[in-house]
Amino acid sequence: MLYIQVYSQPLLVLLIGLVILTLIGYANWYGGIKERSVQWIARKIFRSGHKSDISANHLFMTVTVILLWIGIIWTGIGLMYLVQ
Repeated sequence: MLYIQVYSQPLLVLLIGLVILTLIGYANWYGGIKERSVQWIARKIFRSGHKSDISANHLFMTVTVILLWIGIIWTGIGLMYLVQ
């Protein structure tokens, strides 16, 4: 219990990083979530214009890569503080 009290911030950062990584992996690889998201982005943001599906896919992948790096960095920082 004392460990959790002392290391609550690194544990929280580690947990948030792992949740972000899990959600990104789930959105990219499970079922048709990516396809439905890309179609929604193409309709709502790009208004179903010329090559909007390609632009929507690029936007989706850009956002997921940024979130992936945030998750990796936060997980690394949390592990770094917990391992020392």
